[in-house]
Amino acid sequence: KYLIDFGEDVTEFEQEDISLTGEGTIKSFTGSGRRYELVVTSKENSSYEQVVAIDANKYKNSDGTGNKAVKSTIKIDTERPHATQLKLVKVDDKELKDDSTVKISKDTKLEFELKLSDANFDKDTVLKPENIRVDVGNTTNTKKVEKEVTQQESTDTGAVYSIVLTNIEEDGNVDVILKTESFKDEAGKAAYRHTASHV
Repeated sequence: KYLIDFGEDVTEFEQEDISLTGEGTIKSFTGSGRRYELVVTSKENSSYEQVVAIDANKYKNSDGTGNKAVKSTIKIDTERPHATQLKLVKVDDKELKDDSTVKISKDTKLEFELKLSDANFDKDTVLKPENIRVDVGNTTNTKKVEKEVTQQESTDTGAVYSIVLTNIEEDGNVDVILKTESFKDEAGKAAYRHTASHV
């Protein structure tokens, strides 16, 4: 939302006099006299500069004098926080040296490492086991798998979590998914879903 204030009443000022560059569209333009309001919609999940400009002589004051050209540039950030890494790092407490296929059984213990990073990261948010969905084979959000989530590191711009899974009874791929609405940054933007699969 842009508020446009003048030191005196102006005339002949219309929405068509305003140019918008960058992503987004003009949703509404209202006002009269010396005060106007411009509402612009932003593009979802994007980061860009938005420029609102008014060319010279688009409106006049009471003496009939036209305006000088003006513009305003702001940084728009609607990007969701994102996981920079979600991968299997240990099997039965032994470090996994590569991303090869792993055979598992009911007694297998899997440890995943999740790294979250965002410029506006809310460091006070804590990821919990219920925020993690585990699909095994054809079973979605299986309740049998036991989950342990531990925060290993937290900074102003991100966090690192350990996700340990045990009691994996079903056969097939093991998908670890960060639920879409479970993690948000300070602007309330939801994190993406991320999946790591191993057999």
